[in-house]
Amino acid sequence: MQKINLVKIYRLGAEIKLRIVTGEPMIETWTKLSVAAQWLHSFLAETANVPVPKTRQAALALLAYVHDVSNRMFKNIQDKIDVPINSAANVKLQDMISVFEQEFEHESRELNVFSVSDVGTHSTTKLLDRAELNVPPDVRSRLKKESIDDINAAGRCLAFNLPTAAAFHILRAVEPVILDYHNTISGIHLPLKSRSWGTYRTQISKRGGDPKVVAMIDHIKDFYRNPIVHPEETLNADQALSLFHTCLSAIVQLDAAIQAWVKELCDAHDKFVASDATVEEDLKR
Repeated sequence: MQKINLVKIYRLGAEIKLRIVTGEPMIETWTKLSVAAQWLHSFLAETANVPVPKTRQAALALLAYVHDVSNRMFKNIQDKIDVPINSAANVKLQDMISVFEQEFEHESRELNVFSVSDVGTHSTTKLLDRAELNVPPDVRSRLKKESIDDINAAGRCLAFNLPTAAAFHILRAVEPVILDYHNTISGIHLPLKSRSWGTYRTQISKRGGDPKVVAMIDHIKDFYRNPIVHPEETLNADQALSLFHTCLSAIVQLDAAIQAWVKELCDAHDKFVASDATVEEDLKR
């Protein structure tokens, strides 16, 4: 997939209409050719992965001829030799422009160009490129690559109106964070491939996990995750967007619970060390 800048295509169309008059001052011709060359370069860069081979071939041929004429005129300008463009060169230039336009018109008919609308308040560009930006930076910095990849995949699915696929990916994005919470408080390091939300939830609850986080896991598991793994379950766009927000919120809450648990362990360790030091000091006395 490649994002196309339509303004560049428009500007090329405006600048490629070289209104060159045979015999006009060389500096005028050279200026027009230089501007056209810049936009031809821009067009070629913009269509690097677009399936318009004949158009690009015609553009390259036109660009080469523009450079050739332009370079000769620039040398004449430097040497102060007045050799305006002649009718033969001008006719050839216009013919090559016509060939380019004909090829572009023909091949562009076969291009699938779509306009993708924003999803809610989400920018389509950001959903396509980096949906992960919807997660706070400090939380994002602690997420595993699997979660980041699935958040971005969910964003792309939302942008292209694939709601059930978006739900599948955003639910997968939550799993590594639930597993991190489970492993942190239980000391049992289960692999991600186990993907058993029920096991995670049970151990988290038994080990004194945050009841609000446990309730949130239950809600997502029972009402979204378990039904969606069955092929007959589908979501519409509004449901997928709502779930996207719910899961992002779950990720933030899970991360906060993990940080709180780690802080509690560190505080307990510091107290133990301080207490042990006190005992040793008392014994010395």
